[in-house]
Amino acid sequence: MILGITGDTHGELNFTKVYKARKLGCTHLIVCGDFGYVWTGSDREQRQLNYLDKIGVEILFVAGNHENYNLLETYPIEDRYNGKVRKIRDNIYQLMNGEIYTINNKTFFVMGGANSTDKEYRIENKTWWKQEVPSDDTIRKGMIALNECNNKVDYILTHTCYPEALSWVGGEYRADDYSKKLEYFKEFVDFDYWYFGHMHIDYNILCLNTRCLYNDIVEVKYCKRNL
Repeated sequence: MILGITGDTHGELNFTKVYKARKLGCTHLIVCGDFGYVWTGSDREQRQLNYLDKIGVEILFVAGNHENYNLLETYPIEDRYNGKVRKIRDNIYQLMNGEIYTINNKTFFVMGGANSTDKEYRIENKTWWKQEVPSDDTIRKGMIALNECNNKVDYILTHTCYPEALSWVGGEYRADDYSKKLEYFKEFVDFDYWYFGHMHIDYNILCLNTRCLYNDIVEVKYCKRNL
């Protein structure tokens, strides 16, 4: 297995990042939120998912803020990588918030979602969904799961990030109550690296062992502390 991690894909029609991952030799690709291919449920979208399923790269996506949560919740939940996932296709899965996965002998804690800053221009349950921010119960579920593994994982995967990381990539305006809750995981979890998307920029914050991804694809086997 060769596992890559990248940023938002937003239902991009040419599947550019997935093809790039395949060219790099990745067999699996994690998307740090705003996957975007589960949005309308239309016949055209189903054809896109069917095509994406056949490219030859297994896709594991974290939920972002631009996801159709009502539609995602219609997909079946199954066990995979020692955690619960939503199966979209045979090669496409949603990694669920509060879960810890073991993939290629590495552990990944997931807590996706973010607040949309433009929701006043969107329509609830059509272009934005209140589930875009994990509930306090989901966050507590994540805390319990981490406590059961002594608060240590190899990687943390989110969509937005804690405020200090956001400030490094010009995202101070996205620091809010939810991003502040993510500080808990920064303070109390021993992790090698934290990956997030959301900001549409590629920036490796070396001093924080945290990396914002957009176009870059990072291969997990090279992701070590203080890279």
